[in-house]
Amino acid sequence: MIVDSGTSLVLMPEREFKKFIELLEFQADVPYSLPNDFGLESFPCFKDTTYAQMPDISFKIDGVRYSVPPASYIGYQDGVCTLKIMTNERDKHFLTLGLNFFENYYTVFDQGNKRIGLQTARNSKSHLGLEASWQASGLSSMLLMLAEGLYSLADSLGLPFNNPHR
Repeated sequence: MIVDSGTSLVLMPEREFKKFIELLEFQADVPYSLPNDFGLESFPCFKDTTYAQMPDISFKIDGVRYSVPPASYIGYQDGVCTLKIMTNERDKHFLTLGLNFFENYYTVFDQGNKRIGLQTARNSKSHLGLEASWQASGLSSMLLMLAEGLYSLADSLGLPFNNPHR
């Protein structure tokens, strides 16, 4: 497992990612998912049905479970949910915990002792009710669209900015 504050999303090895998608499709009754222009899986989604059935996902680190709520790994806009978890094409054997994991935890990187300390943040999205969680997902989806717009603008201007998701 890699813990990287410079990575925006959680990255999963392809095999685990496919299993995760199957679990979501089953548990939240998602009829299908397709990659969007940003390389993220998207699917039809409604607050009181699909989104309400999304599970917290958890990662076990040194015997301790750390949860990530749907508001941190789902973006929502106009009837479409976007999964803020990607396959890790570069390193097929490691799970990378990115910023959407960290936003729920106070994190201390102890480089001298080569360890990381994690504590649930007071403003963790884990404590949000359905409505607040849904609204947070809509906001994060707008941020994803802004990032895609910036990539497109840089590309159209011929700027040397590489979109790693294309």
